[in-house]
Amino acid sequence: MTHPSDEPAAPAPAPQREPSQAERLRDAGLRALLRQPAIAALSDDHKRAILQAASVHTVPEGQLVVAEGEVGRSLYLLAAGDAQAERLPENAGPEARPGVTPGVVLNAMPAGDFIGELAFLDGAPRAASIRATANSLVVEVPGDVLEAQDAGAHDALKVALAGAAVSRARSISDAMLGNLREQLAIKTEESRLGFILMSLTIATLAISTLLFWMVNAGFVGDVYDPGFSWQSVLVLSSAFIAAGLLLRVKPAELGLRRERLGRTLAEAIAICAVVGAAMAGLAFLTREDTVLGETVLALSPWFFLQYAVHCIVQEVGMRGLYQGLMTRFLHDDRGFKAVGLTSIVFACLHIAFGLDAVVITFFASVFLGMIYHWQKNVAGVIVIHFILGSAATLFLAF
Repeated sequence: MTHPSDEPAAPAPAPQREPSQAERLRDAGLRALLRQPAIAALSDDHKRAILQAASVHTVPEGQLVVAEGEVGRSLYLLAAGDAQAERLPENAGPEARPGVTPGVVLNAMPAGDFIGELAFLDGAPRAASIRATANSLVVEVPGDVLEAQDAGAHDALKVALAGAAVSRARSISDAMLGNLREQLAIKTEESRLGFILMSLTIATLAISTLLFWMVNAGFVGDVYDPGFSWQSVLVLSSAFIAAGLLLRVKPAELGLRRERLGRTLAEAIAICAVVGAAMAGLAFLTREDTVLGETVLALSPWFFLQYAVHCIVQEVGMRGLYQGLMTRFLHDDRGFKAVGLTSIVFACLHIAFGLDAVVITFFASVFLGMIYHWQKNVAGVIVIHFILGSAATLFLAF
């Protein structure tokens, strides 16, 4: 009699084999393929045929999935990662090659998008290259292989893709139409901006010419007379107010901002301190013996109040409005062209005061224009204009 303990033990179950990396990637790719709406709508038999024909590939970042102009009937699904569609430039020579010659980016493609559905449908050469912009997982369904294995599945997939292609074409068409409308609106605004900017420039130069003629014709005895100065400012400000109203310029677009106001004023005072110290040193080196209290100009609190108003009008008009419009019109991110042209126009306004005033005004305007381009707040240049201008007036007065 055999004792139970003497019976041979049952064999232990074989340990389950861990799937390889390639198997895990294939499984992930095929699952993504089944989740795609065009595939999910097919029958189970057609799905099985498509899965049997499919293969999964990893595509490193920067590598092409398909190349523009190549012939092939494979359909691809971007299962994971990102890609972009690109085409060779219109002026590319015969030596240009997709993947080597830099192309024009058409659009980005997120995970879940089909690639090459048009070539799958009609067998025509690829219309664009698709480049992986990140390490990607791509599922390939060869059209010829699928058709040979199961013609019904091939035809069903073509019908499903045709609907998807129409939807995508409509989406692209709507996006392109929206983009064209946006570009048309931008061009229309630029044209309007250019017209008003040109009109403002002509008006400013006309005012400058008129003031120069009035002085030379003897209608103005003293160009530094407060009455003449106020008349000039009022005529000039009327042109700028008209331009601002036509363009519906907002206060922030004129540099009238609360943001960073404290920092802007602190920077302005620091700049005045540095430049003022240089001016004081120059005054000390070029001083002459004068009678204490003797002045060349009659100065009073009323003079400085008027000068403050002039500084506000000039900086808001020339810096906030004119330089701001010029920067927008020229797309001048660095500001050099806008500041230079603004300074030329502003300097011409001072031609009635003499050539030396024109030269000094030009360089002072360049200085203030670059500070405004840096700070983006007109309060800073108003303070600098007033303080340094007052200091220069006191330097000349005593």
